[in-house]
Amino acid sequence: MVLNLLPLPAIARFAASSFAHRQGVAILFRGRLRALVNQFFSHPYLFMDALIGAQGVVSGSCALRIIFALETRGWEASDLDVYVPRGKVAIMTRFLLSAGYLSPTVHHAGYHAYDAILTVSSFQKNGHKVDIIESCNSSAVAPILAFHLTALMNYVTPLSIFSAYAGFTTRRQAVVNPILFDRGQLTLRTCLALAKYRERGFEILSTSQSYLRQTQFMGERGHVCGRAAACALTCRSTNDEHCVFIQFGGQLYEECEYESPIVVDWCLGGRLCNLTLGYQLPYVMVQRSM
Repeated sequence: MVLNLLPLPAIARFAASSFAHRQGVAILFRGRLRALVNQFFSHPYLFMDALIGAQGVVSGSCALRIIFALETRGWEASDLDVYVPRGKVAIMTRFLLSAGYLSPTVHHAGYHAYDAILTVSSFQKNGHKVDIIESCNSSAVAPILAFHLTALMNYVTPLSIFSAYAGFTTRRQAVVNPILFDRGQLTLRTCLALAKYRERGFEILSTSQSYLRQTQFMGERGHVCGRAAACALTCRSTNDEHCVFIQFGGQLYEECEYESPIVVDWCLGGRLCNLTLGYQLPYVMVQRSM
C-alpha cells in the first residue's frame, strides 16, 4: 500500500481530503493495531471493546511502531502499554483476567517518575506483559505528554491516532523532555530508556540541539522560541494545528466518548532554546473534566 511509504503528516492531509481517503487510512491503522494486538490476545476485537469501554489508549513503543510503521529489527512487541483515566482500571482488569493473564502487580504513584500517573498494574502471560497505567485525572492522555522523549508522545485507539511531535518523529529525531534535568529525574532507568531509542535509530536531542535542528530544517530564521511546534517552550494543546490527530470512528462507535476527546494543554518547559537567560515552567493541564 502506498500509504505505508508516506510520512504521517502527509497521511493526515490525505485522510482529510475525502471520506473515501479517510476510510483507507482507517483500514491501514486498524490493520496495524489488530496485527499488534493479535500477539497478545486470541480475540483482538474483545480487547478493542474493553479499551473503548475504559476510554483507554495504547501508547509507548507499541503506538510508535503502529503510527510510524517501525517494522525494523528491534521493534518486536513484548510489552503493551494501555493508559486509562482515573477509575477505569477495573474494566481492563476484568478483560485481562478473562483472557488468561495473571493477577496484576500494582505499583502506586511513588513507583513512577511522573506526577500524572496514579497506579501501574502489570499483567503477564506466556512472556507477554500488559501494563495498565492509570492517570491521576479524567484524561488518559495527560501522562503521555510528560514522557521523557517527544518520540513517545503518541497514542492509538480503534477510532483514532495522535502524535504530538509528528515532524520530528517522522525524521527519527526525539527531544529529551527538559523536566528530566530540571526536576532531577534523569535516573539510570531513564538513561537506559533513552539509550534504547538511540540504538533503534533515533537521534536524541537536547532542547538547544532541537533549536539548531529546527532552524536548519526550516531555514535560518525558522525557529521562534516559544512559537515553533518542536520548541520545548511552546505552549501546546492536543487540538492545536501542530498535532496530527486522525479520527475515523464508524457507526459501531457513534455513541462512544472517543468522538469528543478531552483536550489537554501542555508545555515541556525549561530554559530558552538559544541558551539565553529565561525559564518556562513545565505543565500538563486537562481543559475539561468528565
